[in-house]
Amino acid sequence: MTLNYLYPGSGTVAATAAQAAAASIQTVQVTFADGDTTATIVDNWAFDTAALNRGLPIVTMEPQATLTAFGGFTYVKSTNSLVVNKASTAAGSGGTVQFTLNRPHSILMPNI
Repeated sequence: MTLNYLYPGSGTVAATAAQAAAASIQTVQVTFADGDTTATIVDNWAFDTAALNRGLPIVTMEPQATLTAFGGFTYVKSTNSLVVNKASTAAGSGGTVQFTLNRPHSILMPNI
């Protein structure tokens, strides 16, 4: 599995806490091999329990290459990271996926 942070991080380096604090959105490409089962995306947003209980960060995914045996993803959200669990290790389940993490402005969701 290879991480490619697009914004605000760069390449294999996640955004620092200071960089993350200034960004309401983060994008990262993850390239999974067929046999990969997890990827940990570091967001450094320091979510508290209330924010995590509200479902933050909001996660969207966009396949960048055909996943012929896509088995789906599940997510585990924590204070400073998102763990992506890939459900299948079958041939063709690998590929590149772009994940977008969103942190709404406090006017949309208080106490963030």
